[in-house]
Amino acid sequence: MAKQIRMNPRIARGLPCIAGTQIPVTVFLELFKKGYTPERITTECYPDLTEEDLTAAIDFMIDWVRRAPMYLPDMMENPK
Repeated sequence: MAKQIRMNPRIARGLPCIAGTQIPVTVFLELFKKGYTPERITTECYPDLTEEDLTAAIDFMIDWVRRAPMYLPDMMENPK
């Protein structure tokens, strides 16, 4: 089972990280943006992580985006 995502104000400025690490989940978005594959991330960048860890991070980010409208009402467009 993949590690869970945790937030601790004393680790990575409170950003969501993979449990047991100080790696914020946003790091993976940046690497994906640069064209890294999950395999490359786990072999070259973070060999202690598994692809399941990356999946947990991605699932967390997807869930956050789904919930974002509730937390970011000032970004919501008003239909005319």
